[in-house]
Amino acid sequence: MMKNQYILLISSLFGTLGAPFQHSYNGIHHDLPTTRPLPVTAMSSSDSPGDDGSLSEFDVSKEETLLRVNFSFDDDEGSSALAAVERYTKSFPFAAVLPVQPLTYLPVKLPDGNPALRVSFLRKKTAEKGSVDGGILFSSCLVSEEDCDEDGVLENYKKRIQLTAWRISKGQTVSKSFSEKQILLAFVKGLSEGRGAEVLTEGGNVQVDSVFHLWM
Repeated sequence: MMKNQYILLISSLFGTLGAPFQHSYNGIHHDLPTTRPLPVTAMSSSDSPGDDGSLSEFDVSKEETLLRVNFSFDDDEGSSALAAVERYTKSFPFAAVLPVQPLTYLPVKLPDGNPALRVSFLRKKTAEKGSVDGGILFSSCLVSEEDCDEDGVLENYKKRIQLTAWRISKGQTVSKSFSEKQILLAFVKGLSEGRGAEVLTEGGNVQVDSVFHLWM
């Protein structure tokens, strides 16, 4: 009797593991195929940021700009507005946009010290290839705009926030254009919807002034 119960228990477990996994995002259900998922492995030392979370070898001038968003705000100093943009970026559900693409995202620092968020696409690690298959780097900063008259007298001065997303080509062996597009279009859309719009408003009535991305 105990042996039969044990067999039934094992059969039940394998039946559960073999069932399609359902993921819900914005009310839409996605049925994922019952294939073996890629393991989420730790980054190798050559793929990961430094011990202090910095990207010492990352050169933005050599990477393609995928997205640039300019924001205006009511906050005089801009610190609260910048924090709101960074909070939206860090809380964005990147994994939910592409449930079949294994990825990680973690805060890092650019070589100039500015905080950033690194989204890394993952793959199965082999002897020839590491576990990271490129990614996207997001960073926001305060920039100033100065308008002067013909005599060089300052007529207008204001601050704005600029958010930029660059492609991380290191480790990328095949194009990730589809994944990049889906993530960035969803990221931009979320700025004006639900929680995204609420976070920006709370940060000093932050407004999107302009958007540029690679797929416009």
